[in-house]
Amino acid sequence: MNPLTFDQLVAVMALACTVVSLVVGGIRGTKQSAADSQVIRDKLDGMSEDVRETRDTVRSMNDKLDDHAQRLSTIEARQDALEKRMDKLEARCERHFGNA
Repeated sequence: MNPLTFDQLVAVMALACTVVSLVVGGIRGTKQSAADSQVIRDKLDGMSEDVRETRDTVRSMNDKLDDHAQRLSTIEARQDALEKRMDKLEARCERHFGNA
């Protein structure tokens, strides 16, 4: 085996530094990528919770709207019945007291 010359030794050291640099850079990139992915997951979880809350609120509003529609229908029916009753009373009053 021949002893390494200075140029060869420098080339081996440069190669070793390059490999170490690439490995360390890859590890840093992987850590940063994992951190970025976690941030994205956290934001998506928050948005998912907001969507669930919005969906629940819309369902609640629809239930209230249905309830109000039923109440309004009942009130309108009562109003019609009272108007008919009032018309009958007016007619009786006109017959009893005349057209005044």
